[in-house]
Parts: sequence; C-alpha cells; structure tokens
Amino acid sequence: MLRTVKILSMDFVLLFAAISLTNRIPIEQPEVNFQDLVRSGAVIIDVRTGKDYRKGHIHGAINIEMAKLRTERIQMDTSLVYITYCYMGVSSVEAVDILKGQGFNHVYNGGGINHLKKELRKK
Repeated sequence: MLRTVKILSMDFVLLFAAISLTNRIPIEQPEVNFQDLVRSGAVIIDVRTGKDYRKGHIHGAINIEMAKLRTERIQMDTSLVYITYCYMGVSSVEAVDILKGQGFNHVYNGGGINHLKKELRKK
C-alpha cells in the first residue's frame, strides 16, 4: 500500500534546508557581543529581499539581497566590521561565507532578525 505524506507547513522544509546548509557551510564563530560591535561602528546587513526589508528591519541596517551577494562583488570597505542577518539565520550564514570569500575579514553571523534584535536589546 502506497502512502502519501502532506507537509502541513513550511517549517519542515525550512528546517531541512537549514540542516542541509549548515552541513556545508561552517557556522562556528567566537562568542560575539553584537551591542559592542554596533557601538564600535559595525555595519548591519539585512540579506532578505527588498520587500521583506521594507516591511521591517533592524534600525540602521542596509539591505543587500542574497541574490546580489551570490552574483556580484560587493563594493564596500573590507576593513570594516559587518553583521549579517536574515529571516531565520540560514541565509546569514551563507552571506558570511560569501563576504569572507570576497576578502571581508570581520564578518559576523547575527542569525535571524528576531535573534539579532534580542541580542541588541540585551542589558
């Protein structure tokens, strides 16, 4: 007897994508105090789509979509500190990898937007 399984939400698909991606891209980084980085002038990069960015983003963040990161060389100062974030934290990992491959030495994964917001609000 053949059974079919219906996925009731995208959560499973996103979880599978996250597991697959993290098996290919290293996500290890030293413990980071994101508040200190931002106070010191770190640039926050939102790698979500422009539409998602316009719906709401972290104050002061710039938007560079993943599609652009994947296909274009980013023209920014490689000596500055950058923090990437996305919706859930998967694309931000890939963004760190891409930027480091382009010569950016000080790039940190901020994870998903809600995680980074929480980190930036810590007392």
